[in-house]
Amino acid sequence: MSLDYDIPKCNASKIDVARFRLLFQWPLLVEAGPDHSVESQMQALHAALEADGHWQQTDDPAALPGEPADSTARQRDVYQERVYFHDFVQRFLYPEDPAAKVWRNDHYKTLTATIRDGDDTSLVTFDIRRLTLHPFQTGVAMISLELEHIPGDAPLKLATVQNTIDQLRRSYTPFWDEGAPGRVPARVELTDARGETTEGAPLDWPDDSDMASSLLRDIPEDDPRAVFAHWRKLIEPLVISRMAGADEAKDGLVWRDPSDERIPVNSFIWLAPKAHISGDTAPPAEQQALLALHDSDWARLADAEDSGGALHPYNTDFVEQTILGRAFYDRFLPSPGASDAIATRYITYGPHFSMVGASKPDPDQPPDFVSGWEKTATTHFRRHYASLTMIVRLEQAALLGISRRLTNLVHATRQDQARREAGIIELQDQFLEFTHRYRFTGVSSQVMPGELLTRLRDAAGVDALYDEVRAEIDGAAAAVAAHMVGLMGANLLMDRGELFDKAAPVSTLFKLSGVSAIAMSMIALAGLCMSKWKDLLKGPLAWIAFAGVVLVVVGLLAG
Repeated sequence: MSLDYDIPKCNASKIDVARFRLLFQWPLLVEAGPDHSVESQMQALHAALEADGHWQQTDDPAALPGEPADSTARQRDVYQERVYFHDFVQRFLYPEDPAAKVWRNDHYKTLTATIRDGDDTSLVTFDIRRLTLHPFQTGVAMISLELEHIPGDAPLKLATVQNTIDQLRRSYTPFWDEGAPGRVPARVELTDARGETTEGAPLDWPDDSDMASSLLRDIPEDDPRAVFAHWRKLIEPLVISRMAGADEAKDGLVWRDPSDERIPVNSFIWLAPKAHISGDTAPPAEQQALLALHDSDWARLADAEDSGGALHPYNTDFVEQTILGRAFYDRFLPSPGASDAIATRYITYGPHFSMVGASKPDPDQPPDFVSGWEKTATTHFRRHYASLTMIVRLEQAALLGISRRLTNLVHATRQDQARREAGIIELQDQFLEFTHRYRFTGVSSQVMPGELLTRLRDAAGVDALYDEVRAEIDGAAAAVAAHMVGLMGANLLMDRGELFDKAAPVSTLFKLSGVSAIAMSMIALAGLCMSKWKDLLKGPLAWIAFAGVVLVVVGLLAG
Protein backbone atom coordinates (compact mmCIF):
# COMPACT_ATOMS: atom_id res chain seq x y z
CA MET A 1 0.00 0.00 0.00
CA SER A 2 1.77 3.13 -1.20
CA LEU A 3 0.35 6.35 0.25
CA ASP A 4 1.65 9.87 0.65
CA TYR A 5 0.29 10.22 4.18
CA ASP A 6 3.03 10.03 6.79
CA ILE A 7 1.02 8.13 9.40
CA PRO A 8 3.05 6.43 12.14
CA LYS A 9 2.43 2.71 12.31
CA CYS A 10 1.06 1.08 15.44
CA ASN A 11 1.48 -2.40 16.81
CA ALA A 12 -1.71 -4.48 16.66
CA SER A 13 -1.60 -4.86 20.43
CA LYS A 14 -2.07 -1.06 20.69
CA ILE A 15 -4.96 -0.69 18.21
CA ASP A 16 -8.47 -0.65 19.68
CA VAL A 17 -11.33 -2.45 17.94
CA ALA A 18 -14.77 -0.93 18.53
CA ARG A 19 -16.90 -3.70 16.99
CA PHE A 20 -16.09 -7.24 15.91
CA ARG A 21 -18.17 -9.92 14.18
CA LEU A 22 -17.43 -13.34 12.74
CA LEU A 23 -19.50 -15.33 10.26
CA PHE A 24 -18.44 -18.94 9.75
CA GLN A 25 -19.78 -20.60 6.60
CA TRP A 26 -19.07 -24.30 6.90
CA PRO A 27 -20.02 -26.35 3.82
CA LEU A 28 -20.55 -30.02 4.56
CA LEU A 29 -20.92 -32.74 1.91
CA VAL A 30 -23.42 -35.53 2.16
CA GLU A 31 -21.81 -38.97 2.22
CA ALA A 32 -23.77 -40.36 -0.73
CA GLY A 33 -22.62 -43.42 -2.63
CA PRO A 34 -23.83 -46.08 -5.05
CA ASP A 35 -26.24 -47.40 -2.39
CA HIS A 36 -27.43 -44.00 -1.13
CA SER A 37 -28.56 -41.29 -3.53
CA VAL A 38 -28.13 -37.60 -2.76
CA GLU A 39 -31.90 -37.16 -2.88
CA SER A 40 -32.55 -39.88 -0.29
CA GLN A 41 -29.83 -38.54 2.00
CA MET A 42 -31.24 -35.01 1.81
CA GLN A 43 -34.70 -36.33 2.65
CA ALA A 44 -33.23 -38.14 5.65
CA LEU A 45 -31.55 -34.89 6.73
CA HIS A 46 -34.86 -33.03 6.69
CA ALA A 47 -36.49 -35.76 8.73
CA ALA A 48 -33.66 -35.67 11.29
CA LEU A 49 -33.82 -31.88 11.63
CA GLU A 50 -37.57 -32.00 12.17
CA ALA A 51 -37.14 -34.63 14.88
CA ASP A 52 -34.24 -32.87 16.63
CA GLY A 53 -36.29 -30.16 18.31
CA HIS A 54 -33.70 -27.37 18.12
CA TRP A 55 -34.03 -26.70 14.39
CA GLN A 56 -37.01 -24.93 12.82
CA GLN A 57 -37.59 -24.31 9.13
CA THR A 58 -38.21 -20.65 8.39
CA ASP A 59 -40.83 -19.43 5.93
CA ASP A 60 -38.89 -16.23 5.32
CA PRO A 61 -35.44 -16.99 3.85
CA ALA A 62 -34.42 -13.33 4.09
CA ALA A 63 -35.07 -13.17 7.84
CA LEU A 64 -32.15 -12.97 10.24
CA PRO A 65 -32.63 -14.25 13.81
CA GLY A 66 -33.53 -11.55 16.31
CA GLU A 67 -34.92 -9.10 13.77
CA PRO A 68 -38.52 -7.92 14.26
CA ALA A 69 -40.29 -9.02 11.09
CA ASP A 70 -42.47 -5.93 10.84
CA SER A 71 -39.81 -3.28 11.52
CA THR A 72 -39.29 -0.63 8.86
CA ALA A 73 -35.51 -0.95 9.09
CA ARG A 74 -35.66 -4.70 8.56
CA GLN A 75 -37.99 -4.37 5.57
CA ARG A 76 -35.68 -1.77 4.07
CA ASP A 77 -32.65 -4.01 4.54
CA VAL A 78 -34.40 -6.98 2.91
CA TYR A 79 -35.45 -4.83 -0.05
CA GLN A 80 -31.92 -3.51 -0.54
CA GLU A 81 -30.49 -7.02 -0.40
CA ARG A 82 -32.97 -8.42 -2.91
CA VAL A 83 -32.52 -5.73 -5.56
CA TYR A 84 -28.75 -6.02 -5.18
CA PHE A 85 -28.93 -9.33 -7.10
CA HIS A 86 -30.25 -10.46 -10.47
CA ASP A 87 -33.68 -12.10 -10.43
CA PHE A 88 -32.25 -15.57 -11.08
CA VAL A 89 -29.93 -15.14 -8.09
CA GLN A 90 -32.90 -14.05 -5.99
CA ARG A 91 -34.64 -17.34 -6.83
CA PHE A 92 -31.60 -19.14 -5.47
CA LEU A 93 -31.23 -17.02 -2.33
CA TYR A 94 -34.92 -16.88 -1.42
CA PRO A 95 -36.35 -20.25 -2.51
CA GLU A 96 -40.01 -21.17 -2.34
CA ASP A 97 -39.35 -24.91 -2.54
CA PRO A 98 -39.78 -26.37 0.98
CA ALA A 99 -36.84 -28.71 0.37
CA ALA A 100 -34.55 -25.69 -0.08
CA LYS A 101 -35.77 -23.49 2.76
CA VAL A 102 -33.42 -22.45 5.55
CA TRP A 103 -33.32 -24.15 8.94
CA ARG A 104 -32.65 -22.02 12.04
CA ASN A 105 -31.39 -23.00 15.48
CA ASP A 106 -32.04 -20.55 18.35
CA HIS A 107 -31.03 -22.93 21.13
CA TYR A 108 -27.53 -21.57 21.77
CA LYS A 109 -27.10 -17.98 22.94
CA THR A 110 -23.45 -17.21 23.72
CA LEU A 111 -19.99 -18.54 22.94
CA THR A 112 -16.97 -17.78 25.10
CA ALA A 113 -13.47 -18.60 23.89
CA THR A 114 -10.19 -18.58 25.79
CA ILE A 115 -7.78 -17.38 23.13
CA ARG A 116 -4.06 -18.11 23.38
CA ASP A 117 -1.42 -15.42 22.87
CA GLY A 118 1.92 -17.02 23.62
CA ASP A 119 1.90 -17.82 27.33
CA ASP A 120 -1.04 -15.47 27.94
CA THR A 121 -4.74 -15.91 27.23
CA SER A 122 -7.67 -13.59 26.53
CA LEU A 123 -11.32 -14.27 27.24
CA VAL A 124 -13.51 -13.31 24.28
CA THR A 125 -17.30 -13.59 24.55
CA PHE A 126 -19.82 -13.45 21.71
CA ASP A 127 -23.56 -13.32 21.25
CA ILE A 128 -24.68 -15.98 18.80
CA ARG A 129 -26.62 -13.92 16.28
CA ARG A 130 -27.23 -16.64 13.70
CA LEU A 131 -27.05 -20.42 13.49
CA THR A 132 -28.63 -21.63 10.26
CA LEU A 133 -28.45 -24.55 7.86
CA HIS A 134 -29.00 -24.10 4.12
CA PRO A 135 -29.78 -27.46 2.44
CA PHE A 136 -28.86 -27.61 -1.24
CA GLN A 137 -30.06 -30.44 -3.47
CA THR A 138 -26.59 -30.77 -4.92
CA GLY A 139 -25.61 -32.53 -1.69
CA VAL A 140 -24.30 -29.61 0.40
CA ALA A 141 -25.45 -28.37 3.80
CA MET A 142 -24.12 -24.88 4.58
CA ILE A 143 -23.80 -24.22 8.31
CA SER A 144 -23.69 -20.48 9.10
CA LEU A 145 -22.64 -19.30 12.56
CA GLU A 146 -22.57 -15.54 13.18
CA LEU A 147 -20.94 -14.20 16.34
CA GLU A 148 -21.06 -10.62 17.64
CA HIS A 149 -18.44 -9.63 20.19
CA ILE A 150 -19.70 -8.53 23.60
CA PRO A 151 -17.46 -5.67 24.83
CA GLY A 152 -15.73 -6.20 28.15
CA ASP A 153 -14.19 -3.82 30.66
CA ALA A 154 -10.98 -3.45 28.63
CA PRO A 155 -10.91 -2.44 24.95
CA LEU A 156 -10.57 -5.29 22.48
CA LYS A 157 -7.20 -5.14 20.71
CA LEU A 158 -6.49 -5.94 17.07
CA ALA A 159 -3.88 -8.53 18.11
CA THR A 160 -6.58 -10.42 20.04
CA VAL A 161 -8.88 -10.19 17.00
CA GLN A 162 -6.15 -11.71 14.81
CA ASN A 163 -5.60 -14.57 17.25
CA THR A 164 -9.35 -15.15 17.61
CA ILE A 165 -9.92 -15.43 13.85
CA ASP A 166 -6.97 -17.81 13.50
CA GLN A 167 -7.92 -20.10 16.39
CA LEU A 168 -11.71 -20.11 16.50
CA ARG A 169 -12.10 -21.11 12.84
CA ARG A 170 -10.44 -24.49 13.47
CA SER A 171 -12.68 -27.53 13.87
CA TYR A 172 -9.94 -29.80 15.26
CA THR A 173 -6.29 -29.63 16.32
CA PRO A 174 -4.00 -29.32 13.27
CA PHE A 175 -0.71 -30.08 15.04
CA TRP A 176 0.99 -30.29 18.42
CA ASP A 177 3.86 -28.15 19.64
CA GLU A 178 5.86 -30.26 22.09
CA GLY A 179 2.70 -32.15 22.99
CA ALA A 180 0.46 -29.08 23.32
CA PRO A 181 -2.27 -28.40 20.72
CA GLY A 182 -1.29 -25.59 18.35
CA ARG A 183 -3.27 -22.67 16.92
CA VAL A 184 -6.53 -23.56 18.69
CA PRO A 185 -8.40 -21.97 21.63
CA ALA A 186 -7.51 -23.16 25.11
CA ARG A 187 -11.23 -23.61 25.81
CA VAL A 188 -14.62 -22.87 24.27
CA GLU A 189 -17.92 -22.70 26.16
CA LEU A 190 -21.44 -22.69 24.69
CA THR A 191 -24.37 -21.43 26.76
CA ASP A 192 -27.87 -22.41 25.70
CA ALA A 193 -31.27 -20.81 26.27
CA ARG A 194 -31.62 -22.63 29.61
CA GLY A 195 -28.32 -21.25 30.88
CA GLU A 196 -26.60 -24.62 30.66
CA THR A 197 -23.00 -24.63 29.48
CA THR A 198 -21.17 -27.06 27.23
CA GLU A 199 -17.42 -26.88 27.76
CA GLY A 200 -14.70 -28.24 25.57
CA ALA A 201 -10.95 -28.02 25.28
CA PRO A 202 -8.43 -29.58 22.88
CA LEU A 203 -6.41 -32.39 24.42
CA ASP A 204 -2.65 -32.65 24.67
CA TRP A 205 -0.93 -35.32 22.62
CA PRO A 206 -1.09 -38.49 24.75
CA ASP A 207 2.08 -39.58 26.51
CA ASP A 208 1.12 -43.23 26.14
CA SER A 209 2.87 -44.45 22.99
CA ASP A 210 0.26 -47.17 22.33
CA MET A 211 -2.56 -44.64 22.40
CA ALA A 212 -0.59 -42.22 20.27
CA SER A 213 -0.02 -44.95 17.70
CA SER A 214 -3.73 -45.78 17.68
CA LEU A 215 -4.50 -42.22 16.61
CA LEU A 216 -2.90 -42.99 13.28
CA ARG A 217 -5.35 -45.84 12.69
CA ASP A 218 -8.66 -44.96 14.37
CA ILE A 219 -10.42 -41.92 15.74
CA PRO A 220 -11.77 -42.77 19.19
CA GLU A 221 -14.16 -40.45 21.00
CA ASP A 222 -11.41 -38.82 23.07
CA ASP A 223 -9.06 -38.43 20.10
CA PRO A 224 -7.62 -34.89 20.11
CA ARG A 225 -8.08 -34.80 16.34
CA ALA A 226 -11.83 -35.32 16.69
CA VAL A 227 -14.06 -32.35 15.94
CA PHE A 228 -14.20 -30.02 18.94
CA ALA A 229 -17.14 -30.37 21.32
CA HIS A 230 -18.59 -26.92 20.56
CA TRP A 231 -18.71 -27.61 16.84
CA ARG A 232 -20.22 -31.05 17.44
CA LYS A 233 -22.98 -29.47 19.53
CA LEU A 234 -23.67 -26.69 17.05
CA ILE A 235 -24.21 -29.03 14.08
CA GLU A 236 -26.21 -31.75 15.85
CA PRO A 237 -27.85 -34.00 14.63
CA LEU A 238 -25.31 -33.95 11.78
CA VAL A 239 -22.16 -36.00 12.28
CA ILE A 240 -18.81 -35.46 10.55
CA SER A 241 -17.51 -38.67 8.98
CA ARG A 242 -14.28 -38.57 11.00
CA MET A 243 -16.14 -38.09 14.30
CA ALA A 244 -16.68 -40.86 16.78
CA GLY A 245 -20.06 -42.49 16.25
CA ALA A 246 -20.12 -41.82 12.51
CA ASP A 247 -20.33 -45.54 11.75
CA GLU A 248 -23.44 -45.87 13.93
CA ALA A 249 -25.15 -42.71 12.66
CA LYS A 250 -28.28 -43.00 10.56
CA ASP A 251 -28.51 -42.27 6.85
CA GLY A 252 -28.58 -38.59 6.06
CA LEU A 253 -26.65 -37.62 9.19
CA VAL A 254 -23.08 -38.50 8.21
CA TRP A 255 -21.40 -35.62 6.41
CA ARG A 256 -17.93 -34.83 5.21
CA ASP A 257 -15.86 -31.66 5.58
CA PRO A 258 -14.27 -31.06 2.15
CA SER A 259 -11.49 -28.86 3.57
CA ASP A 260 -8.98 -29.18 6.38
CA GLU A 261 -9.58 -27.99 9.95
CA ARG A 262 -9.92 -24.32 8.89
CA ILE A 263 -13.59 -23.39 8.47
CA PRO A 264 -14.18 -20.57 5.93
CA VAL A 265 -14.89 -17.34 7.79
CA ASN A 266 -15.93 -13.72 7.23
CA SER A 267 -14.87 -11.04 9.70
CA PHE A 268 -16.14 -7.53 10.41
CA ILE A 269 -13.51 -5.42 12.18
CA TRP A 270 -14.48 -1.84 13.02
CA LEU A 271 -11.57 0.12 14.44
CA ALA A 272 -11.87 2.87 16.99
CA PRO A 273 -10.99 6.20 15.30
CA LYS A 274 -7.69 7.66 16.40
CA ALA A 275 -5.73 10.68 15.18
CA HIS A 276 -1.99 10.06 15.02
CA ILE A 277 -1.10 13.31 13.30
CA SER A 278 -2.78 16.73 13.19
CA GLY A 279 -2.82 19.69 10.86
CA ASP A 280 -4.85 21.07 7.98
CA THR A 281 -3.67 18.39 5.56
CA ALA A 282 -4.02 15.46 7.98
CA PRO A 283 -6.72 12.93 7.10
CA PRO A 284 -9.60 12.47 9.56
CA ALA A 285 -9.19 10.19 12.55
CA GLU A 286 -11.21 7.32 11.10
CA GLN A 287 -8.95 7.20 8.04
CA GLN A 288 -5.81 7.43 10.15
CA ALA A 289 -7.00 4.41 12.13
CA LEU A 290 -6.81 2.25 8.98
CA LEU A 291 -3.60 3.78 7.70
CA ALA A 292 -1.81 3.12 11.01
CA LEU A 293 -1.74 -0.66 10.45
CA HIS A 294 1.56 -2.26 9.52
CA ASP A 295 1.69 -4.08 6.19
CA SER A 296 2.53 -7.17 8.22
CA ASP A 297 -0.77 -6.86 10.11
CA TRP A 298 -2.68 -6.47 6.85
CA ALA A 299 -0.97 -9.63 5.58
CA ARG A 300 -1.85 -11.50 8.78
CA LEU A 301 -5.47 -10.41 8.55
CA ALA A 302 -5.65 -11.45 4.90
CA ASP A 303 -4.32 -14.93 5.60
CA ALA A 304 -6.20 -15.20 8.93
CA GLU A 305 -2.86 -15.62 10.71
CA ASP A 306 -2.13 -15.02 14.37
CA SER A 307 -0.64 -11.79 15.65
CA GLY A 308 3.05 -11.16 15.22
CA GLY A 309 3.89 -7.49 15.61
CA ALA A 310 5.67 -5.74 12.77
CA LEU A 311 7.16 -8.97 11.44
CA HIS A 312 5.74 -10.47 8.27
CA PRO A 313 4.30 -13.97 8.68
CA TYR A 314 6.32 -15.18 5.64
CA ASN A 315 9.15 -14.11 3.37
CA THR A 316 8.89 -10.35 2.75
CA ASP A 317 9.02 -10.57 -1.07
CA PHE A 318 6.46 -13.37 -1.05
CA VAL A 319 4.11 -11.36 1.17
CA GLU A 320 4.41 -8.26 -1.00
CA GLN A 321 3.82 -10.12 -4.27
CA THR A 322 1.34 -12.80 -3.25
CA ILE A 323 -0.70 -11.29 -0.40
CA LEU A 324 -0.33 -7.51 -0.36
CA GLY A 325 -0.43 -7.43 -4.15
CA ARG A 326 -3.74 -9.23 -4.64
CA ALA A 327 -5.62 -9.78 -1.37
CA PHE A 328 -7.33 -6.40 -1.06
CA TYR A 329 -10.22 -4.56 -2.67
CA ASP A 330 -9.47 -0.88 -2.08
CA ARG A 331 -12.38 1.02 -3.62
CA PHE A 332 -12.97 2.81 -0.28
CA LEU A 333 -9.45 2.87 1.15
CA PRO A 334 -8.38 6.43 2.06
CA SER A 335 -5.86 8.04 -0.25
CA PRO A 336 -4.67 11.59 -1.05
CA GLY A 337 -6.81 13.30 -3.65
CA ALA A 338 -9.85 11.09 -3.09
CA SER A 339 -12.92 13.06 -2.14
CA ASP A 340 -15.16 11.82 0.68
CA ALA A 341 -13.28 8.54 0.91
CA ILE A 342 -14.97 6.10 3.27
CA ALA A 343 -12.49 4.41 5.57
CA THR A 344 -13.07 0.76 4.64
CA ARG A 345 -10.88 -1.98 3.22
CA TYR A 346 -12.06 -5.36 1.91
CA ILE A 347 -10.06 -8.57 2.08
CA THR A 348 -10.78 -11.29 -0.50
CA TYR A 349 -8.12 -13.90 0.04
CA GLY A 350 -8.51 -17.66 0.29
CA PRO A 351 -11.12 -18.82 2.79
CA HIS A 352 -11.19 -15.43 4.60
CA PHE A 353 -13.32 -12.45 3.62
CA SER A 354 -13.11 -9.34 5.77
CA MET A 355 -14.33 -5.77 6.09
CA VAL A 356 -12.02 -3.52 8.07
CA GLY A 357 -13.28 0.01 8.68
CA ALA A 358 -13.73 2.91 11.03
CA SER A 359 -16.26 5.70 11.56
CA LYS A 360 -15.91 9.40 12.14
CA PRO A 361 -15.92 10.17 15.89
CA ASP A 362 -18.82 12.16 17.25
CA PRO A 363 -18.08 13.95 20.53
CA ASP A 364 -21.79 14.39 21.21
CA GLN A 365 -22.42 10.65 21.21
CA PRO A 366 -21.50 7.90 23.69
CA PRO A 367 -18.45 5.72 22.95
CA ASP A 368 -20.60 2.82 21.75
CA PHE A 369 -22.45 5.00 19.23
CA VAL A 370 -22.88 3.32 15.81
CA SER A 371 -22.67 5.72 12.90
CA GLY A 372 -24.86 5.61 9.83
CA TRP A 373 -22.00 4.29 7.66
CA GLU A 374 -21.21 1.55 10.14
CA LYS A 375 -24.87 0.49 10.19
CA THR A 376 -24.83 0.31 6.39
CA ALA A 377 -21.54 -1.60 6.39
CA THR A 378 -22.87 -4.03 9.03
CA THR A 379 -26.01 -4.69 6.99
CA HIS A 380 -23.96 -5.33 3.86
CA PHE A 381 -21.64 -7.64 5.79
CA ARG A 382 -24.53 -9.67 7.27
CA ARG A 383 -26.58 -9.82 4.08
CA HIS A 384 -25.07 -8.87 0.71
CA TYR A 385 -21.52 -10.08 1.28
CA ALA A 386 -22.63 -13.13 3.23
CA SER A 387 -24.61 -14.18 0.15
CA LEU A 388 -21.65 -13.55 -2.15
CA THR A 389 -19.26 -15.67 -0.12
CA MET A 390 -21.87 -18.42 0.35
CA ILE A 391 -22.38 -18.63 -3.43
CA VAL A 392 -18.65 -19.17 -4.01
CA ARG A 393 -18.17 -21.59 -1.12
CA LEU A 394 -21.21 -23.59 -2.18
CA GLU A 395 -19.83 -23.95 -5.71
CA GLN A 396 -16.45 -25.08 -4.45
CA ALA A 397 -17.95 -27.64 -2.06
CA ALA A 398 -20.51 -28.93 -4.57
CA LEU A 399 -17.84 -29.52 -7.21
CA LEU A 400 -15.64 -31.38 -4.73
CA GLY A 401 -18.65 -33.45 -3.73
CA ILE A 402 -19.51 -34.44 -7.31
CA SER A 403 -15.88 -35.37 -7.99
CA ARG A 404 -15.72 -37.46 -4.81
CA ARG A 405 -18.97 -39.27 -5.63
CA LEU A 406 -17.61 -40.12 -9.09
CA THR A 407 -14.40 -41.51 -7.57
CA ASN A 408 -16.36 -43.55 -5.01
CA LEU A 409 -18.62 -44.87 -7.75
CA VAL A 410 -15.70 -46.04 -9.89
CA HIS A 411 -14.13 -47.85 -6.93
CA ALA A 412 -17.39 -49.44 -5.77
CA THR A 413 -18.57 -50.74 -9.16
CA ARG A 414 -15.49 -52.42 -10.61
CA GLN A 415 -17.40 -55.65 -11.14
CA ASP A 416 -20.78 -54.13 -11.94
CA GLN A 417 -20.75 -52.28 -15.25
CA ALA A 418 -24.50 -51.67 -15.35
CA ARG A 419 -24.49 -50.13 -11.88
CA ARG A 420 -21.51 -47.99 -12.78
CA GLU A 421 -23.14 -46.67 -15.94
CA ALA A 422 -26.38 -45.85 -14.14
CA GLY A 423 -24.42 -43.96 -11.48
CA ILE A 424 -22.43 -42.00 -14.04
CA ILE A 425 -25.59 -40.97 -15.87
CA GLU A 426 -27.07 -39.82 -12.54
CA LEU A 427 -23.92 -37.81 -11.75
CA GLN A 428 -24.08 -36.24 -15.19
CA ASP A 429 -27.63 -35.11 -14.40
CA GLN A 430 -26.49 -33.74 -11.01
CA PHE A 431 -23.69 -31.78 -12.67
CA LEU A 432 -26.13 -30.34 -15.20
CA GLU A 433 -28.53 -29.30 -12.43
CA PHE A 434 -25.70 -27.79 -10.41
CA THR A 435 -24.50 -25.76 -13.39
CA HIS A 436 -27.89 -24.23 -14.06
CA ARG A 437 -29.14 -23.82 -10.48
CA TYR A 438 -26.15 -23.17 -8.26
CA ARG A 439 -23.30 -21.77 -10.37
CA PHE A 440 -23.18 -17.99 -10.76
CA THR A 441 -20.40 -16.21 -12.61
CA GLY A 442 -22.37 -12.96 -12.43
CA VAL A 443 -24.84 -11.90 -9.75
CA SER A 444 -25.63 -8.23 -10.23
CA SER A 445 -25.65 -5.43 -12.77
CA GLN A 446 -23.86 -3.24 -10.23
CA VAL A 447 -20.13 -2.89 -10.64
CA MET A 448 -18.95 -3.49 -7.07
CA PRO A 449 -20.61 -6.89 -6.44
CA GLY A 450 -19.35 -8.05 -9.82
CA GLU A 451 -15.81 -7.03 -8.90
CA LEU A 452 -16.03 -8.65 -5.48
CA LEU A 453 -17.46 -11.87 -6.91
CA THR A 454 -14.66 -12.08 -9.48
CA ARG A 455 -12.05 -11.69 -6.76
CA LEU A 456 -13.73 -14.25 -4.52
CA ARG A 457 -13.99 -16.76 -7.37
CA ASP A 458 -10.35 -16.24 -8.30
CA ALA A 459 -9.26 -16.70 -4.69
CA ALA A 460 -11.23 -19.95 -4.41
CA GLY A 461 -10.10 -21.23 -7.82
CA VAL A 462 -13.62 -22.36 -8.71
CA ASP A 463 -13.33 -21.82 -12.47
CA ALA A 464 -10.36 -24.18 -12.77
CA LEU A 465 -12.08 -26.64 -10.43
CA TYR A 466 -15.25 -26.52 -12.53
CA ASP A 467 -13.28 -27.30 -15.70
CA GLU A 468 -11.56 -30.23 -13.98
CA VAL A 469 -14.78 -31.77 -12.69
CA ARG A 470 -16.52 -31.23 -16.02
CA ALA A 471 -13.65 -33.06 -17.74
CA GLU A 472 -14.02 -35.93 -15.24
CA ILE A 473 -17.77 -36.15 -15.87
CA ASP A 474 -17.37 -35.85 -19.65
CA GLY A 475 -14.69 -38.55 -19.67
CA ALA A 476 -16.85 -40.91 -17.63
CA ALA A 477 -19.89 -40.19 -19.80
CA ALA A 478 -17.83 -40.79 -22.96
CA ALA A 479 -16.75 -44.17 -21.60
CA VAL A 480 -20.38 -45.05 -20.93
CA ALA A 481 -21.39 -43.95 -24.43
CA ALA A 482 -18.58 -45.96 -26.03
CA HIS A 483 -19.56 -49.04 -24.09
CA MET A 484 -23.21 -48.62 -25.08
CA VAL A 485 -22.28 -48.19 -28.76
CA GLY A 486 -20.19 -51.34 -28.54
CA LEU A 487 -23.08 -53.26 -27.03
CA MET A 488 -25.45 -51.97 -29.71
CA GLY A 489 -23.03 -53.03 -32.45
CA ALA A 490 -22.61 -56.47 -30.93
CA ASN A 491 -26.36 -56.89 -30.54
CA LEU A 492 -26.89 -55.78 -34.15
CA LEU A 493 -24.42 -58.34 -35.44
CA MET A 494 -26.00 -61.07 -33.35
CA ASP A 495 -29.49 -60.13 -34.55
CA ARG A 496 -28.28 -60.09 -38.18
CA GLY A 497 -26.71 -63.53 -37.84
CA GLU A 498 -29.94 -64.96 -36.44
CA LEU A 499 -31.90 -63.36 -39.28
CA PHE A 500 -29.80 -64.88 -42.05
CA ASP A 501 -29.57 -68.24 -40.31
CA LYS A 502 -33.35 -68.42 -40.52
CA ALA A 503 -33.21 -67.37 -44.19
CA ALA A 504 -30.56 -69.94 -45.20
CA PRO A 505 -32.60 -71.50 -48.08
CA VAL A 506 -33.21 -68.08 -49.57
CA SER A 507 -29.55 -67.09 -49.22
CA THR A 508 -28.54 -70.13 -51.32
CA LEU A 509 -30.68 -68.84 -54.16
CA PHE A 510 -29.07 -65.42 -53.84
CA LYS A 511 -25.59 -66.90 -53.91
CA LEU A 512 -26.42 -68.88 -57.12
CA SER A 513 -27.74 -65.73 -58.75
CA GLY A 514 -24.73 -63.65 -57.84
CA VAL A 515 -22.68 -64.33 -61.00
CA SER A 516 -25.61 -63.83 -63.34
CA ALA A 517 -26.61 -60.62 -61.53
CA ILE A 518 -23.15 -59.15 -61.90
CA ALA A 519 -23.04 -60.08 -65.60
CA MET A 520 -26.50 -58.65 -66.15
CA SER A 521 -25.54 -55.39 -64.43
CA MET A 522 -22.38 -54.99 -66.50
CA ILE A 523 -24.28 -55.57 -69.78
CA ALA A 524 -26.97 -53.11 -68.74
CA LEU A 525 -24.46 -50.44 -67.66
CA ALA A 526 -22.60 -50.82 -70.95
CA GLY A 527 -25.86 -50.33 -72.81
CA LEU A 528 -26.62 -47.24 -70.73
CA CYS A 529 -23.29 -45.71 -71.57
CA MET A 530 -24.08 -46.07 -75.30
CA SER A 531 -27.69 -44.83 -75.06
CA LYS A 532 -28.85 -41.28 -75.34
CA TRP A 533 -29.39 -39.33 -72.11
CA LYS A 534 -33.04 -38.68 -72.85
CA ASP A 535 -33.72 -42.42 -73.03
CA LEU A 536 -31.91 -43.15 -69.78
CA LEU A 537 -34.86 -43.16 -67.40
CA LYS A 538 -37.41 -44.79 -69.67
CA GLY A 539 -35.26 -47.52 -71.12
CA PRO A 540 -35.36 -51.09 -69.83
CA LEU A 541 -31.58 -51.13 -69.36
CA ALA A 542 -31.79 -48.85 -66.29
CA TRP A 543 -34.16 -51.24 -64.59
CA ILE A 544 -32.02 -54.24 -65.50
CA ALA A 545 -28.95 -52.51 -63.98
CA PHE A 546 -30.82 -51.56 -60.82
CA ALA A 547 -32.14 -55.10 -60.34
CA GLY A 548 -28.67 -56.52 -60.85
CA VAL A 549 -27.11 -54.25 -58.21
CA VAL A 550 -29.80 -55.13 -55.69
CA LEU A 551 -29.21 -58.84 -56.26
CA VAL A 552 -25.47 -58.39 -55.79
CA VAL A 553 -25.88 -56.47 -52.48
CA VAL A 554 -28.39 -58.90 -51.04
CA GLY A 555 -26.27 -61.81 -52.11
CA LEU A 556 -23.23 -60.39 -50.36
CA LEU A 557 -25.21 -59.78 -47.19
CA ALA A 558 -26.61 -63.28 -47.27
CA GLY A 559 -23.14 -64.69 -47.78
